[in-house]
Amino acid sequence: MKIIDKTNGNSKEWGYGTVLKCWGRNPKRFSLLKISRAEASDRDSYRLDILRDQSANEDMVWDKKYSDISSLKDDLSKYFDHVMRVKATIIIEYL
Repeated sequence: MKIIDKTNGNSKEWGYGTVLKCWGRNPKRFSLLKISRAEASDRDSYRLDILRDQSANEDMVWDKKYSDISSLKDDLSKYFDHVMRVKATIIIEYL
């Protein structure tokens, strides 16, 4: 997967499909997370899909479910020093 970082720190809204760039002290060791529905039938639940973790491992899973965006934000602040929304388009293609 090729990562193109088009970070846009101006937007404040988070919701389904939002991609987040998260890191601790070193911005070169970052994770990319996407906010998704926890379950297809539950319209008011959230989870995080790991697109890339800070050690470039693409097999990681975020195993938590959130009832609202504020609890998701609070939890992320426990794990990372910096969390910002990224202007991103995800394209999946067969090579």
